[in-house]
Amino acid sequence: MNIQDNRVAFSVNESAESCGLSAKTVWQKIHSGELRAARVGSRVLVLRSDLEAWLSSLANNSGALTRPDLSEGVTARNKARARVR
Repeated sequence: MNIQDNRVAFSVNESAESCGLSAKTVWQKIHSGELRAARVGSRVLVLRSDLEAWLSSLANNSGALTRPDLSEGVTARNKARARVR
């Protein structure tokens, strides 16, 4: 399966395969709200348009490699650790 397939929606595994990512990474992006998905019965589907929009949002036209901003996640993790101690 690749993104040039004519279908309008893909499973999480198919979405991951088409992007060269692991299914775990795609699930993380769905749960964080970065990538939209819809539950249809027992299946979770990612629309082609949402997958393409998400990939486009990652592109940096300057040619430089970019890293996602992890500060919010790190801050939340540190706060959670402080509560446990």
